[in-house]
Amino acid sequence: ELKIYSQNHPSSSMEKKLNESQSRLCGTVSHQEIETILKYADVVIFVESLFGKSARIAKLSFSTKITDYLSSGKCILAIGSEEIAPIAYFRKYQSALIATNPEEVYGRVKEIVDNPGLIEELGRRAFDCARSHHERNRMNRRFMTTIIRAAKRRDIINTDL
Repeated sequence: ELKIYSQNHPSSSMEKKLNESQSRLCGTVSHQEIETILKYADVVIFVESLFGKSARIAKLSFSTKITDYLSSGKCILAIGSEEIAPIAYFRKYQSALIATNPEEVYGRVKEIVDNPGLIEELGRRAFDCARSHHERNRMNRRFMTTIIRAAKRRDIINTDL
């Protein structure tokens, strides 16, 4: 069963298509509810538009849901244009199964169905990625180091003027 959570409200014709067969549009939920949903999911799907203006808008974005998905320790199916930052990130850290065009989506889902061990393997990789790159103390240190470097550069620039 595919449960779809989104803050976007599709047209009634799109909603009808999304509520067919084994998929269901569930609408918007709170962050706390998302944690519970992730806990019980087998696979989570990260989706960005593959085409047009929406795909270009996502080029440099890095959604907070990415870190939520990674830290859940669940298998991630990432769908999006090859050129966007999230897909590059998932590819770099091998933390998701990736589809960059509509034809690949079916193949990736088939991989999961045909190889149930892949779910556990990719979930472990996702969690390891979260621990290695998004652990709170590490992120705080990185943030402080960046601020200190920026402040030092500013002092150098100001004294040279």
